[in-house]
Amino acid sequence: MKHKLDPKRPTQPTAAQRKRLQAVADKPDADIDYRDIPALSPEFWAAHRPVRSEPKAQVTLRIDREVLDYFKSGGTGYQTRINDVLRSFVAAHNDAHR
Repeated sequence: MKHKLDPKRPTQPTAAQRKRLQAVADKPDADIDYRDIPALSPEFWAAHRPVRSEPKAQVTLRIDREVLDYFKSGGTGYQTRINDVLRSFVAAHNDAHR
């Protein structure tokens, strides 16, 4: 049997599925076993850029030279990589404050 997902009308999880999802959400990160998940290589990230729908703000930002040199050493797209790192930081800290 094939199932087709309609993103405009997602199916709602059952009570059992919600309970299981909540149990996973409540688990501390330190208790999660990541051994069966392969590490993502730089080649993966070079080929898979996230798509953003919101416009970015242009700013002037002072960054330590060694930090800037590190990101620039990865070639074009260094500003996007810096943004991705900052986005990850914000997400991690937003989760920690909830």
